[in-house]
Amino acid sequence: MVYKTTQRRLNKQDWDRVWLEEYRLFHKLNPGDVFSIETAKVVNFLIDIRRRGKKAWQRMQALNAIKSFAKPLNMSTDHLDRITELLQKLVDAEKSEYEEETTSSN
Repeated sequence: MVYKTTQRRLNKQDWDRVWLEEYRLFHKLNPGDVFSIETAKVVNFLIDIRRRGKKAWQRMQALNAIKSFAKPLNMSTDHLDRITELLQKLVDAEKSEYEEETTSSN
């Protein structure tokens, strides 16, 4: 999927929309369909974007977009807390790996 933008950088709200659209397309939902944020659906989506080469921080961004979407609708996201914790560990590990690579290359 290609995202056309103007010269400006995408902000958090822009990225939330991008990730929610990706989630909708992944689950073959029509615009206006009710989103389901069941654990299995969220996990399957995150696995798919990992297979497409997205880094852990990007998957965390997608997960946070889903959680942000649910908040004003009073949808509970407590069932996603464990996924958030695991994904944060991956984000931290990737960050450490990146920092080691950049330190050793200098």
